Amino acid sequence: MGKKLRNLSALFNTHSKITTSYCRLIVYSYEDYIVSSEGAVIRKPGGYITFNAFGATSDEEGNNYNSNYSITVKSIDELPSFETLQNHVKELIEKIKMKEQAKPFEGSYMGPVLFVGNAVTDVVHQCFATTLQAKRKSILGYNSGETNYEEKLGQKLVSADLTITATPTLKTFNGKKTTGYYKIDDEGVMPEDSLVLIGDGILKALLNGRTPTKKFPKSQGFAQSFMGRNYSAGVLQLSAAKTTAIDSMKSRLLQLAKEEGLPTAYIVKDFSFNAPEIYKIDVATGNIEMVNECKITPLNLKSLRRFVTASDKMRLENMADFSIIAPESIIINEIEIEKNETTTKPKPIIVSNPLLDKSVAGNKQKSSKKKKGR
Repeated sequence: MGKKLRNLSALFNTHSKITTSYCRLIVYSYEDYIVSSEGAVIRKPGGYITFNAFGATSDEEGNNYNSNYSITVKSIDELPSFETLQNHVKELIEKIKMKEQAKPFEGSYMGPVLFVGNAVTDVVHQCFATTLQAKRKSILGYNSGETNYEEKLGQKLVSADLTITATPTLKTFNGKKTTGYYKIDDEGVMPEDSLVLIGDGILKALLNGRTPTKKFPKSQGFAQSFMGRNYSAGVLQLSAAKTTAIDSMKSRLLQLAKEEGLPTAYIVKDFSFNAPEIYKIDVATGNIEMVNECKITPLNLKSLRRFVTASDKMRLENMADFSIIAPESIIINEIEIEKNETTTKPKPIIVSNPLLDKSVAGNKQKSSKKKKGR
């Protein structure tokens, strides 16, 4: 595998403008042992494998452009073939070039946005992964500023077309293993196969552990104690009542933009803070072009009240000990996109890349020969 990683990393060497790059494989394996006063002795093996490729460059004005490809699986035999990983790294390199050549975003935008692939996972993770938890109020009167969702049980939080379900015991989805699967939580409690957290837009339940709260006196088996007391769904599923054929999602986006009198609409494939991948689509012609120097304002549960439709195909995205199953694409209305105003930009790199600069490499070889001659 080491040789394959070196060969994948070498793909960056033919592109002198890329100043930072790597391909790496993270193999994480562990065993948790739980011994309780109830007499339980539990051994929990776990782990995951992540392949990650990254590349970055910058222009003379100090603007940074980077792109990332990552895949997490349960076992090494589930990793894509070398040829597939090679294609992903090549696509990553092309995206960096596209970002550098893309036109800067101008003005501001509020309207329908089509989220695709990893961007959908980002939406689900940002809105649901750490919010729907039962938390006891501090007896010291300390207010952390977090929303107390226990007081919102029975209230509508998101669109009535959306349902969020925790399925921690789900081992596979469409033939792929989930990294979030577990049979027993970190406090020795076995969860139900399925727990509806939000049903038809209404908050039905919260994740919790053995720490009792007013409305959740008993554990439901979602305790994850690593790095503090947290709760995890393990495998979190987002499903939608309103769906559209995946090939028709772009047409639906254009239709919504026309109804609102907008000249353009936007497609988001990744909206991570430091490397968003955003495309502008002309409503009249359908032409698509990448834009840079822009950002999406942070999303929350209220943002999903403006959910429009989701594709009719679902996908699994694995992370470290957590999995998300969601539609391949969704459309949300009234999303704000604005110019990314950076007041201070890093100075451009002056020294050339020694791996790619032939003159530098030649000088190093000559100096090494002189040392040998001495």
